[in-house]
Amino acid sequence: MSLSNPPQLDDKTKQLLTYLIDKHAVATVTSLVKLCYLSDLVYFQSHKKQISSLHYIRWNYGPYDSLISKYLLDLVTSDTIESKVAFTNDGNEYFKYSLKNSDYNHSLLADDELESVDAVLNSLAGYGANALIKVAYETKPMKALGATINGTENLGAELNLSA
Repeated sequence: MSLSNPPQLDDKTKQLLTYLIDKHAVATVTSLVKLCYLSDLVYFQSHKKQISSLHYIRWNYGPYDSLISKYLLDLVTSDTIESKVAFTNDGNEYFKYSLKNSDYNHSLLADDELESVDAVLNSLAGYGANALIKVAYETKPMKALGATINGTENLGAELNLSA
């Protein structure tokens, strides 16, 4: 990818992220990318397409797309979400995101897509980043790569949602 051709940020993916930020108690980069992945995976199983435009690879803490940071930065700079520094119990710094306006438009998300996302959110209510990582590692696409937590098996390999 060249700097002269930066990736286009998809409005529907932005709306998915704002929806997740609004509905999930602890919206961090890690939890958001895992929730996007799980929502896409659940939706893909019944509709053979993803909700978001993210392309997941197997990375250090499970499914990941580096564009997630660009999406979040775009949402912060457009004053849609805010980012606050928080600290773990052992003093590690992370960013927690919140929606600035709770009536943000999610019109690009179809009813069946929202139902799928809500099902994921309801089944994982209260799960933080570490628990979501564990759930993601138990999915078929991650298992198909032989991925294990803290392992390096197939690091960087694309996840096949149809696996």
